[in-house]
Amino acid sequence: MQMAKIEKSAIQNRNGTIANMLNLMHDLKVILLNQVTPGTNVLHDVYKLELSFHLESNNIIACSLDLTNNTDEHVAFGLLNTSDEQTSFLSSLPLFGIVDPGTIYTVVVIMNRDEYQPQERSIDLILQTSVYYKILRAPPMLMLQNAEEVTLESACALPGETTFEESTRPSLKIISMKDNYSVQHICSIDANGTEPLIITGHLFGYVHIWNYATQASYCLLCQQLVHINYVLIAKYWEKLRLDILIRWMILLTAVCSVKFIAGKQWFLAGSCDGFIHVYNYKNGMQKMGSLKAHDIYLNSLAIHPTELYVLSVCTTEIKLWALNGSQIGFKYIQTIEASTYKIRAVAFNPNDNNTFASACHDGTIEVGCFDSVRSQYTMSGHSGCVESLDFFTRDGQQYLITGSYDKTAKIWDMHKKECVGTLLHRSEVLSVLPYSKLGLLVTGTADGDVYFWSSTNFRLKRIVNIGGNSRVRGLACLIEYGRVAISHQKRVSVIEIHDEEEQVAGEDNDENSY
Repeated sequence: MQMAKIEKSAIQNRNGTIANMLNLMHDLKVILLNQVTPGTNVLHDVYKLELSFHLESNNIIACSLDLTNNTDEHVAFGLLNTSDEQTSFLSSLPLFGIVDPGTIYTVVVIMNRDEYQPQERSIDLILQTSVYYKILRAPPMLMLQNAEEVTLESACALPGETTFEESTRPSLKIISMKDNYSVQHICSIDANGTEPLIITGHLFGYVHIWNYATQASYCLLCQQLVHINYVLIAKYWEKLRLDILIRWMILLTAVCSVKFIAGKQWFLAGSCDGFIHVYNYKNGMQKMGSLKAHDIYLNSLAIHPTELYVLSVCTTEIKLWALNGSQIGFKYIQTIEASTYKIRAVAFNPNDNNTFASACHDGTIEVGCFDSVRSQYTMSGHSGCVESLDFFTRDGQQYLITGSYDKTAKIWDMHKKECVGTLLHRSEVLSVLPYSKLGLLVTGTADGDVYFWSSTNFRLKRIVNIGGNSRVRGLACLIEYGRVAISHQKRVSVIEIHDEEEQVAGEDNDENSY
């Protein structure tokens, strides 16, 4: 009865003051005292209570911590650094989050980059946990008053040294990181299908290629890549506030889409000024050609998985181009007009060379074919802008996954032309990535979390947070089994995911072998 009354009050005060929210939390805690046994840890399993930082000169140092929630409740947590400011070497802390029932939340703690890595560092970490009640819609930090606390042991080791004895391998491993992008915010990412290369597009016309195996990196400052439309700027100079105009000018310098060309040593760079550029990355970043594809603001590029076809997206139109395989050049094929305003992204159908899908600002998904200048049909279901999409196959049936600003990802059956699953998130879903080899669907959000879902039953298996709350700018599958590239605003991370079921089975076999 009391819980129902508090839930009703919480609904009525969704937009109330912080003071009202704290009063509701106090009333709820009075009830919880009779329901939760004092001294119990609501996180039933923490993979390890030790964090081992292996020191390497000039490299980013990271360590992952798995928080497993085996209860039926949502659990709020806080990871706090209680070290003295002068001896603290960790970034992006404190960190707060929520672990869903029956899932794993992996926290990746990052040590600040330093050319000189001392052998001894002071690291004092505390993990706070508390039951989280969704009816309050409160930030996790506010739910951690009088929370359970666990002290985490931390140690640093030089290369080749070990710290704590680990009985099992972690289900997530940080392979490599790159974060020296300065102020060049990442706008787009892609991975090479045959080489250990990652390419990122940035503000101010920059393109980076990173070999994550050798750590070699190449930076291309394309002064000629971004063509500022001074006529357009002059037109709006008197109508817009200076700060808005400056922000708009900066956005026009963004390399909004980068794509490797399969089977070639080329990449495409699409800039917000409407140009597409072709480069050969094996010959010193040699520029091979350019094309003015759209009058204004190119949003996205898509490369056909087997043919040399390119889709380019502007607000209300999609253009199909053919790339000449021998002499670099674009051949215009046709324009497909959207039935809605502002297309955000587009994807080729890998099972049908003649069809594609586009994500739209009004929350719809349009499916079209190259036999028509209009879309074939529209699928509706999102209540916010659809930001990303991709095709995948399950049990011989084709599906589409879409990510939206309505804080959901949706699964669409392409045969039935309807939504068959909704994946709930806590913030806007900016990136989606099917990983068929592991049977996973990966989604990246505006609050920095990366979600891993089963592509079989759409169950949430894991959430990963890498060093804080920076927006996820993109996701990419790598050539190595189980590896995924994640780009945040100023960092690219390569992680390796192990299937939990396979790992448990392997451990059982090891036990039976004795």
